[in-house]
Amino acid sequence: MFPKIKIMMLVMFLVFASLLDAEDALIWYPGGYAAGSAGSIQSALIANSKTSVKTTTLSGYTLSNYSILFICLGVYPNNYVLSQTSNGNDINALISYLQNSGNIYMEGGDTWAWDFPTDLHGWFNLYGEADGEADLGTLMGASCFVDLNFSYSGSQQHIDRLAPLEGATVMFTNTSPAYACGIAYEDSYRTIGLSFEFGGLADGDDTKTNLMNQFLDYFDNGCPGGKPAPLNVQAFSNYNNAVPLVWEAPPGQTVMAQNQSLIPSLTASLASMPVRKPIVKAGRTRTNEEHFANMAKIASVGYQADAYNIYRSTSENGSTTQIAANVDRPYYRDETALNGFTYYYFIKAVYDGQEGEASIKTSAQPSAQNSITAPWKFIRPSIDGLVETDEWSNASSFTITAPGAPNTTTLYTFNDDTYLYLALDDPGNALLTTDDQMGLNFDENFNFSWPGSSLTEEGTLWLSWDGSALNPLFRGLAGYWPHSMRWADPMAASGITAAAATTAGHVQYEMRIDLTNSIINVTPGERIGIYAYSLDMPDSTFTASWPGTVSSTVWQDAWMVPVLYGTLNLSEKGSCPFIIDAENITAPSTCNFNEFGDGRTLSMTFTALTGSGDVTVQQTNGCLTNPINDNYINCVWNISGANEITGFITDISFFYNDNDVSTLDESKLQVHRWNGSTWQYEGGTVDAASNKVTFRTNHFGDFALFERDHVLLNGNVFLQGAYEGSGLMRTSLSDGDMLPLTSTHADGRILHSIPTDICDWIMVELRTTPDGAPVTQRSFLLRNNGAIVDWDGAVTDLSLPDALDGSYYVVISHRNHLSVMSAAPIILSESTAGVANFTTALSSYYGGDAKLLETGIYGLYTGDANGNGQVQNDDKNDYWKSLVGSSGYLSADFNLNGQVQNDDKNDFWKQNVGRGTQVP
Repeated sequence: MFPKIKIMMLVMFLVFASLLDAEDALIWYPGGYAAGSAGSIQSALIANSKTSVKTTTLSGYTLSNYSILFICLGVYPNNYVLSQTSNGNDINALISYLQNSGNIYMEGGDTWAWDFPTDLHGWFNLYGEADGEADLGTLMGASCFVDLNFSYSGSQQHIDRLAPLEGATVMFTNTSPAYACGIAYEDSYRTIGLSFEFGGLADGDDTKTNLMNQFLDYFDNGCPGGKPAPLNVQAFSNYNNAVPLVWEAPPGQTVMAQNQSLIPSLTASLASMPVRKPIVKAGRTRTNEEHFANMAKIASVGYQADAYNIYRSTSENGSTTQIAANVDRPYYRDETALNGFTYYYFIKAVYDGQEGEASIKTSAQPSAQNSITAPWKFIRPSIDGLVETDEWSNASSFTITAPGAPNTTTLYTFNDDTYLYLALDDPGNALLTTDDQMGLNFDENFNFSWPGSSLTEEGTLWLSWDGSALNPLFRGLAGYWPHSMRWADPMAASGITAAAATTAGHVQYEMRIDLTNSIINVTPGERIGIYAYSLDMPDSTFTASWPGTVSSTVWQDAWMVPVLYGTLNLSEKGSCPFIIDAENITAPSTCNFNEFGDGRTLSMTFTALTGSGDVTVQQTNGCLTNPINDNYINCVWNISGANEITGFITDISFFYNDNDVSTLDESKLQVHRWNGSTWQYEGGTVDAASNKVTFRTNHFGDFALFERDHVLLNGNVFLQGAYEGSGLMRTSLSDGDMLPLTSTHADGRILHSIPTDICDWIMVELRTTPDGAPVTQRSFLLRNNGAIVDWDGAVTDLSLPDALDGSYYVVISHRNHLSVMSAAPIILSESTAGVANFTTALSSYYGGDAKLLETGIYGLYTGDANGNGQVQNDDKNDYWKSLVGSSGYLSADFNLNGQVQNDDKNDFWKQNVGRGTQVP
């Protein structure tokens, strides 16, 4: 009887053993330390229709029967230390499994950088770059996992920071601080190595189930990932026609460490930097020297970036352009950006001439907020530490309060031919104590870097209180952050006169800088980069810093990154004197800016306002550059608003004096706005009796008055592709934010925003004869009811420049519809709008040809993708075919719904093929 029992037990054991090996995945959590994460992995597998078994031991399992092995080692202090001595058999079995094209996932907070590596670790082709901290926050996917992101709420003491070796791919990065925490590698086998726990991920828009699905796809199909991308890319808003970019090197780069807590005036040499104390864990102590020596040895076979390429687009998902190549440091300043537009950036590292993967995309919007102009003034203030109104009126003033500081600190500045004057009114500092200071880090030649070798040219200039007076000091900086920063010992700064006082009940500073006999050697009319601050000692509190965005970054030594500095413009006497006035706008109202003198004032009547804040008007007299003709008022008004004003409509009245128009035809003065490349025509209404020109806008910027002939037109037209019936066209392009702010027509007109109910851009052209050259052209918007309108979607009396009162043929052009022209000339004048209605009669069209849209309604034929005036086979073959299935603002989208689809070809192109424009 006993033999039968033994046989039955053996059969049962064999059946049980076969059941053990009947799952898709094996989840090993040795010692039971990571049971929670193991359970989360199993739940995610179940949700993806995969079976699994959990175990605390590998004994009794045939690993080759499982498609994936999951290893969970936990996070300190609840972690398992994988050991070559204790786990030799397990490690050999796991390596054998990989040698036979296996798939292994392994997670552990300490197993990569702190624990002594086993033979298995080398198969993951990654190394522990640093023993980390409890600093996991938001995890961002990279490479094939780029669309995933999670917040992390699990155990995270000393999470290892990872770096890929040659051939491996970064899978996940922490955002702040930025480091890699997930690496994938594939050869004849595939691995995933993580330093965080799967179970610590919080479900949100992305879930652990989604992530497991990605893991399974990777183990099935692999991931042709590239070399690692730069980390923590940040773009900074509110710089004048510029966007500074700063990033951190990709994981695994061997760079010089920098002290992240240095105070500007106390910056010491690298030799005095504090060394992190060794950390004791699991009964072992590893010194920094041991760690870094080991890390450098491993890193020598990893990736090393040589340079960086910068890419930019004007919409979040739009096409990108490379704007800089082979940048040799982790920062760059895009000075081709224009105020008021949002730009999107990503960066790729360059490895031996080949680009790695793209970084996370970031965006910023330039504005004049971080640009200060020192006006030219005759008044020379007494440098006594008293910021008195009569001495500093008409100086430029700027709020430079440090982020989080409770009191508003104001910086004042102006200059003459000899001196630059600066004052600081700091209510955040009640008393002068030893080492209290006002300081400037300055980039004299504004090249966004320190001199390569000289420590005597640029750096930190500060005024330090010694108990009775201010001492001007200078410390030279050289090299670039963070790789090769060097700094000199402080020295007395000559050519500086300074004083501080608390007479106002708080600290005030005044400084006079000799422009030819001081460390700052600039000429009026030039610009320098500065980072200004006020420091309250002895607790090292920044009460003021400018640009304020710098102090809120993760780079706390950002005063060493001159690419982030604000701009200080010095004015010249006579040629370009600057005068500034500011008003606070809290509700729709009229505000007058009256500080300009010579009879010049400016009035703004806000009819709509979103948010509130300061509006600043800066008048530049006698220095209008790049004029479009010889007849203009030689004055530029720069109008800017604080960030809190997010939308507005205003009527602006520019008041001039009699001398301004003594040689001009005053009745023809028209407003123009600088769009970054030319003075763009805006129009306006002249009131000669009041010496003013008024126009309506929703755009801040630079404005000027040019003498310009102009006529008015009222136009209506329908587009066949967009027509939906009952006198209305679809507005899919503007509704889907696909309509560009810059016109695609020849004049390249730029708007601040697209109003509602807009179908597309349209071009209006005037001719004196049917086949004559254009007298004028201007882009407008086409409303869904067929009305051609101006920027606000409401104005229908369209102003066309450079045309005298008279009769004109009116030509209407669209980017993928056939152009049309009026059958007869139409009378237009400066005061009365002529009417060109192409919607109701075939007789309105030159050549008598138009598309019948419905009874009594006509419009333009669609299908001309290449805009050559003909609907031909190449419109289908060269454009529609290559774009079908795409979405966006595309020429082959003949029905203007934002999609290139079969109906564009079948319902529109095919109907119209062979047709051509009647416009000669």
